[in-house]
Amino acid sequence: MDPRARMAYQCFGDVVTFDTTYHTNKYDMPFAPFTGVNHHFQSIQFGCALLQDETEVTFMWLFSTWLQAMGGCPPVSIITDQDPAMKAAISKVVPHLIKVHH
Repeated sequence: MDPRARMAYQCFGDVVTFDTTYHTNKYDMPFAPFTGVNHHFQSIQFGCALLQDETEVTFMWLFSTWLQAMGGCPPVSIITDQDPAMKAAISKVVPHLIKVHH
């Protein structure tokens, strides 16, 4: 994470969207962006990763590592898709988080 992403997360990280793209890049790996919205209603990036797979273990590692990089402060809520591995990992890493599935 760069300092701008951390600062943006401190200001606008109460709601985070997280969803993976499925093998749409040249590395044929899932791309996982953490995104929010600033006070100008612009999308802002809080971080991202290329993942080896979309298993619960991988998502647990990703969420734990990302939260550590963000100073250990979880968002109030996260908007995700209904991927079972993703849902299970979020529930284990941040059990009190409000989860909204689209």
